[in-house]
Formats: sequence, structure tokens, C-alpha cells
Amino acid sequence: MNLAKICSLHKSQVLLFALIAFVVGIAVGSLLQIDKFIIFCLILILAAGLIFLLHKKIVFIIVLILLCLVLGIFRVQTNNIDCAKNDLICNSNGRQTKFLAKVYDNSQDIDGQKIKLSSQGVIVGNKIYPVKGNVLINQPLYPKYNYGDVLIVNCPLKAPEKFEDFDYPKYLAAKDIYSICPYGEVRKINSGQGFWLKGSVLKIKDKLSNSFKRSINEPQSSIIRAMILNETGDIPQNWNDTFSNLGLTHIIAISGSHITIIVSLIMYLAIALGLMRQKAFWAAAIGILVYIIMIGFPASAVRAAIMGILVIYGQKIGRSGSSEMLIILAASLMLVLNPLLLLYDVGFQLSFLAVIGLIYLSPFVERWLKIIPDFFQVREMLTATIAAQIITLPLIIFQFGRFSPISILANILILPIIPFLTVFAILNAIIGAIIPFVGNIMGWVSWLFTFYWLEVSYLMKKINFFSFSFKMSWWAIFLCYILIGLCIFKFKNKNKNIDL
Repeated sequence: MNLAKICSLHKSQVLLFALIAFVVGIAVGSLLQIDKFIIFCLILILAAGLIFLLHKKIVFIIVLILLCLVLGIFRVQTNNIDCAKNDLICNSNGRQTKFLAKVYDNSQDIDGQKIKLSSQGVIVGNKIYPVKGNVLINQPLYPKYNYGDVLIVNCPLKAPEKFEDFDYPKYLAAKDIYSICPYGEVRKINSGQGFWLKGSVLKIKDKLSNSFKRSINEPQSSIIRAMILNETGDIPQNWNDTFSNLGLTHIIAISGSHITIIVSLIMYLAIALGLMRQKAFWAAAIGILVYIIMIGFPASAVRAAIMGILVIYGQKIGRSGSSEMLIILAASLMLVLNPLLLLYDVGFQLSFLAVIGLIYLSPFVERWLKIIPDFFQVREMLTATIAAQIITLPLIIFQFGRFSPISILANILILPIIPFLTVFAILNAIIGAIIPFVGNIMGWVSWLFTFYWLEVSYLMKKINFFSFSFKMSWWAIFLCYILIGLCIFKFKNKNKNIDL
């Protein structure tokens, strides 16, 4: 980019480049250790430069981008937790510890409960010494512990350790957990002590989950609960393996399509009840927030929620933002809150890469698929699937070490029914919680869609004779995305020349 182009940049374009620089700074700060004092001095120098160079547009923009880059590095550095310098429960790692804690989150699978606890204090004798921090403990399936329960836990705390090629400590650090307890004695002494709003939302979630359990048989019920309520622990392991091998796990993960359907339903109902479109925005925004609280803030859903709120807010004020701005703004907001998501949360990485693929690769793929008729939006579904598969393939191979070519066909056959299943399942859960008899009737429709999904998956598994398994290094994945980026750049330039 030459100086003339820099001068002609619009304010929104400058903001876009500044946000990209911030995300790059997060990546640099995550990979390199840089002295905090040096970073702080750079921030002061660059900030002073902005003030004195305000009238020189070219230099001002360059300094602003550099400042955002350094701020990204600084944000990572401020996120590093040193247990020795903080009064946290992780100071007790390596010894038997008795402590008081509240249940913050509880995920279940066939093996038991994985409970995230928020420490309230360490118990020594008859005294409680206030100590904060989070602990992940494993417990049997029963008794079940719920959000807001107050527990006394006595267990050998330990720091999480790396195993094989998986950086488990960083993975848990992204969730603000620095201590684990594989086993221990647990006693509940109180309940209902969490934040009232979250507690109320989780009670609604339990009612919706029970509505699914009453109206839909297994294993369809567990799959729908995973897709709508993020209750992934009840899916039978054989189906988890099948979805993973066929590249179908993204259907279960709550993402942009789910949020879009929920926003559309809320907006439609709000307008049908007589609300103006501008007021319906607030109903949709509150509905998305409640839903995100209900499902536990998964990265893909949070990204989709931020983008969804930004889109409908733009509609409310009569402005529309570019796709690039929305995605980088959503990423930046999430990374400001938790910079470790960028390198250590696979859901976050796949979520944003898939959206990037839809934005930049879909036009390229669509030109190759013009000969395919678009009956029932088959071509559109195929275009979106291939674009997302191409952009996420290097990361999937890097993270999971395998890829199955049959996954594209499986996605083509299953994806068209997912919007209908999502709508019916949501209505099924809500109506079933209020009028169980009607919910039981609607459950047959949800069951039928899911039955088709499972039958197709079973058939694809039978004909999936081969899959590729191999390792990929950081350098290889970096080169893959450089190559994909160059191809996109060349394709866009070629299109511009054709248009001229």
C-alpha cells in the first residue's frame, strides 16, 4: 500500500486496520515474551506521537496501527497469572487443601461431572481465610451439583500438566482455571447463592431440557439438546465418534446459524405483537443475551451473538457495516476480555475461520459450481460447505490429525434440514414446557428430522473407506494460510480487472 492510498483511507478502513493490528499483537504477545517495561514505554511514546502528529495523516495512521499492535502485546502480558504474586487458590497447588467454593459451571458426560468452582476461601482449622480463584474438579454423576451450590471441598490440588501435543494448562488458562482436583471429598452446605439472573436463566434451561426429554426419544433427544442447549455430555460416544470422523461436529456446535434463527424468531414475534422494528431490536438483543447465558458462553456463539447484535443495531440506526469490520470487531471485543482465546480455544479459531471462508472464498467456489442447479438451495449449501472446509482444513488437520473426504457429501445431505430442525426444536421446547401434550406431538417432527440426520450419518460411516491422518507443524499451517490468502488476493484482483 503506497502513501497515496494511505491518505485516501476512510475512517472505517483505518479502524479496520487498527483492529487487525491489535489481533496480530495478541498473537505476537502469545508467542513471544517481551519485557513489560519496554512495552509500557512503547505505548507512552506512540500515544504521545498520536497527539503531536494529529495533523499529519499518513504518519498518524501508521503510528495508530503500531500503537494498536503494541496494545495487543500488552493485553496478553497483563493476562499472565503468577500465583506466587497473587492471593489465589493456585498457591495451594501440590498439597491437600480444604476450601469453600461456589459452583460456577457444571458440564456432564457419561463419565461424570466436570465442575468449575469459584473459591471463596481456604479452611484451616475452624477459620476461613479469603482466597479467590477457580478450580476444576471431577465428581461422579450423582449427586448432581448445580450453579450457585456452596460446597466444602477437601482434595489434593495440582497444576494442570501438558500431555502429548496438547497444552492443557493454556487451554484451562483460557477459561481462567489454574488448579485442578482429580478426586476429593465434597459436601454441599447451601444452594441458590449464585447471581440471580444466571440462576433464573439456568432454571429456564432445565425446563426446556426436560421438555425435550419428555417429547423426544434417545439418542435423538441428546443430540437436539446438544445442538440447542449446548448439553453435549449425553451424546453417546459412538455418535460423537461418527460425527467427528465425518466432519459433522460443527452442526452441533452453536454458531451463527443458530443465532440468526433465534434473532429472526424474536424479531418476527416482537413485530407480530405490535412492536416497532426499532423496539424489536431490544427484544432481540435481550433474547440473544439470555440465550448466551443459558448455553454457557461458547466462543462460536459469543462471536455470532456479537456480530448479530451489531448487524441488527446497524439496521436500527440505518447503517450497515461491512462483513470484515463486523468479524474483526467481534474478535477484538472477545480478545480484549480473554486474549488466550486466539491460540488456545479451537472453537474460537474454527468459528472465525469459517466466517472468513464464507466471506472471501464463497465467490471463488461459487464460480466453479455454476453448473449445479440451485434446487432447495443445494448449490448455496455446497458453496458454503466447501468454502468453510477449505479455510478450516489446515487447522482441523493441525488440531485433530485427520480429514475425511466423505465429509463434504455428508454435509451436503444433512445441512439443508438443519434450519428446519432448529426452528421446530426451539418451538418444541418452548411449547412443550408450557403445554406438555402439544410438545409431545411436536416432538415427532423434531425426532423425524434428527432420525434422517442419524441415518445419513450411519450410511456415510459405512462408505467412509478411508481418511487421511497426518501431523502438521505450526510452520506448515502458517504457510497454508499464506497460500490461501495469496489465492484470495489474486482472485479478487482478477475480478477487478474483469469488471474494468
